Formats: sequence, structure tokens, C-alpha cells
Amino acid sequence: MSSIRHFQDCIAAYKVLCRLRLEAYKGLLTRADPILAQQREQDLLRPPHFNVFQALGHAYREVSTHSAMLAHLLDPAGNHAQGTRFLQGFLDIVQAAAERQKKNIRLPPLGDLTYRWRCRREVPLSDDLGQADVLIRGPGLLLLIENKIFAADQEAQLQRYWIFAKAEAEAKSLLPLIIYLTLDGHPPTAQSIRESPGLDERLVLLSYHDDIYQFIQGNAEALHAVSVAEVLRQYAELVRNLT
Repeated sequence: MSSIRHFQDCIAAYKVLCRLRLEAYKGLLTRADPILAQQREQDLLRPPHFNVFQALGHAYREVSTHSAMLAHLLDPAGNHAQGTRFLQGFLDIVQAAAERQKKNIRLPPLGDLTYRWRCRREVPLSDDLGQADVLIRGPGLLLLIENKIFAADQEAQLQRYWIFAKAEAEAKSLLPLIIYLTLDGHPPTAQSIRESPGLDERLVLLSYHDDIYQFIQGNAEALHAVSVAEVLRQYAELVRNLT
């Protein structure tokens, strides 16, 4: 009988323990309700898994999404209404990358004549030398961006771009610069560069993983223009997922 009594006492104690645990869980859920409600409200205002670029199927489109986004941001006349903010930030990133890569490059300042800076995408180059993904012109600078996300290098592609950039720069007293932009910052192939004297010193490597993500995310956090900041936040998320 003592064994049965001991078993019954154990069962009774276990029931008490279960009841206490259940009450503790209920108390925890009660305290968590306001937090969860606040989170649900925030998710309604900013759905955590919604991304307009992915929704439109533009995540992997090198030209119509990534080159277009960069060109629009870097154009002081873009309807983002931020003037030269993005262009200056990008040039700062290029300058820092050039110094890391030990290139003897000093980019010219934007100066007061900011209306003279222009940024365009898909620019046909003279003499059938190809098409620049993004081309920036301003006082003292000609900057060509070759945007490589998934596409392979074409035969003599950077050689042709360098021929164009060098000729334009010499004719107009500009600093010629080519940015090779990839997901991870790897260098171009030998078949793309071929024989291009002077190109190595004027070629700067950038990556989406580090340079572009930090550029976009930093502006998204600092901008007071809410609509522009939200687009940048979603684009930064897209870049992070790609890399």
C-alpha cells in the first residue's frame, strides 16, 4: 500500500507542476500579446518578405534593373531629388577602392557646376566599340562602368572600352576610368583586357557584396526622403540575397 500511496503522491505533485507550468506559459503569452500585436502591425506597414524587384521578376536582370538603378541614382538630375548626394557617395567609394588597390588615381571634385555632371546607361560607343552599361561624364572625369552580374566577359570587351575612354579623355582633357563591377569583386579575364597599355592603372574593381551594398544600405538609413529610402532598402535586400 505504501508503494501505491507513493505513486499517487508523485502523480499529484506532477499535476501541480503541470498546472504551475501552464499558468506560467499563459502569463508569458499574456505579456507577449502586446509585443506580438505591435510586430503584426509593423509587418502590415512593412511586410518583411515583400520586395518589389523580386515581385516584378527583375532580381536577375543585369541591364534593366541593376544598371538602370545605378544610372538613375548617380544622375544628379534624377527624379530622386537628392542632387549629387548619390554621385558623391559613389565617387567616394571608387576613390577608396582605388587606394586599396594601390592605383595612382585622384578623382576630381564635383565642384559647383554640378549641372555639368551626367550619367546615362546603355550608351553606344563610337566606332562600334561596344555599349557602356553606365557612363558618367563631368568636369575632369570620364567614368565607364562595366556591370557584370551573371554575364561572361566578351572578347576584347575592356580593351575596346579602354580605346574609347582613352581617346575621349585625351580629346577633352578628362581622367579616364573604368569600373569593373561584379558580385564578388573579381578581376576581368585576360581575353577581355588583351593588350591595353595604361588600362591596369585606370581599372578599379568593385563588388556588389561589399561596395554597392554598403553604398545603398548607408543611404537607405540616412535619407529623410521616405519613398526613396524604402526603395533603397528593398534594393539593398536584393543585393544581399544575390551575393
